[in-house]
Amino acid sequence: MSKTFASGMVAGMFLSIAGFSGNWLITPLRHPDASNAQRAGVVAQLVLCLAVTAWLVWRHRKSAASAL
Repeated sequence: MSKTFASGMVAGMFLSIAGFSGNWLITPLRHPDASNAQRAGVVAQLVLCLAVTAWLVWRHRKSAASAL
């Protein structure tokens, strides 16, 4: 398995976790008794996962551009 493929898989995993977080945030009727701490945790998870995904994509594009 190549390093590029593995990095893409990890980025996809983080992006899907961010998607689950976004889904949780836009469906508040399914969890009406969620606390503020739980909501804050989900928002933190969303932001962190999107940041890691963006960093992985940026790092890949930077290395691909330098290889040219």
